[in-house]
Amino acid sequence: MFKRLSFFVVIALLPAVRAADLPALRQSYENAVKRSQKSLAETYLAELARLKASASPDEAAKIDLEVQRVSKQIAELSLPATAQSVVLETQALVHPTSPAGFSLGAVKQGDTITLKYVKGMWKSDGRVASENPDAFKLEYGDKSRLVIAEAPVNGVPGKVLAMVTPETVRTPFTHTFTTDLPVVVLRINDNSTDTKNPGAVTYEVKITR
Repeated sequence: MFKRLSFFVVIALLPAVRAADLPALRQSYENAVKRSQKSLAETYLAELARLKASASPDEAAKIDLEVQRVSKQIAELSLPATAQSVVLETQALVHPTSPAGFSLGAVKQGDTITLKYVKGMWKSDGRVASENPDAFKLEYGDKSRLVIAEAPVNGVPGKVLAMVTPETVRTPFTHTFTTDLPVVVLRINDNSTDTKNPGAVTYEVKITR
């Protein structure tokens, strides 16, 4: 609600617009609506992930289908490339042996990250890298998913900002940051403090502003 109101507050502070300004004004409005819808959808995905943690196998399968549906909607809400600038574009090699994972550096409110699986296997425990975080179903649930998180403090894993949904090879995952953060990392979801975790994964990363 605040984001939608903020758009109209900004408009109210601008000089009077002319009819010729209508296309640009409409585009600004539509972009603001898309950002709001994406933020709500991403919050919904986070709630689905928490719900799945205590769900039965049948319920978990239904939740996975809902995650796919919402992830597709988020992808369709992507803003036009002309409205954004690329601030980071790289391939991230992420090891499961540290809560610091792969550092993305600082991000600003409104920045959007897009992630696409490239290759690799890992696991949050054991000594055999047998889990593909981009697979639809994992043997040990979401423990070996990739997450976007705040940087660790004194070795303690930072807060998870978003869990990367599966099958990003077909539908890249996107997340819009809701606040400025000094450092954001990519890491394994669970047990990232175990320095003996096996394997590593590679993702294509793009951050736009």
